[in-house]
Amino acid sequence: MAEVLTPTCMQAFASGGILAYFHVEKGGEFHQLKYHFMIPGLISFAYLILGLNGVLPLYVDLRTIMSIVMVGMIAFVLIDSTSFLSLKILGNPILVFLGKISYGVYLFHNFVPVLMNAFLHKLEKNNFGSEILVYKEHLYNQGILFYSICFCLLILMTTISFYIIEQPVNKLKRYFK
Repeated sequence: MAEVLTPTCMQAFASGGILAYFHVEKGGEFHQLKYHFMIPGLISFAYLILGLNGVLPLYVDLRTIMSIVMVGMIAFVLIDSTSFLSLKILGNPILVFLGKISYGVYLFHNFVPVLMNAFLHKLEKNNFGSEILVYKEHLYNQGILFYSICFCLLILMTTISFYIIEQPVNKLKRYFK
């Protein structure tokens, strides 16, 4: 469980922060530095593929490799904002919305399955929701149905959180410039 705590994610936060800094503050220089972000991403992606196929041993944990690969992909998208990937896939309104609420997804994603399990056990203990408990074996084994419900609850929670908490707090930024 410790691997989901913020200190263990610092390499991803730092990489994203450095990438954002160069993109916003050093716009012209960013295009000159693009390979400093893209090449490690491509090398990490190749290492990941070779490691998952047993060709190379994976000495670096999967989370770190994925962080490097994602920073490389984000750098590519920032550099070529007219590409198919940028316009059609990442510009998709659903993905744009998920990006908008992504901080809430990050905050809540570990709690939703725990809350869902507690809710199911409470229903069973009190003999409520017998219609729901018909699917008990599918829900308790934490298969596709369980995680589909958790995903929907997560999106609902983060959307509500975004509009009730995050957006009003973000509007306060103008007072601190």
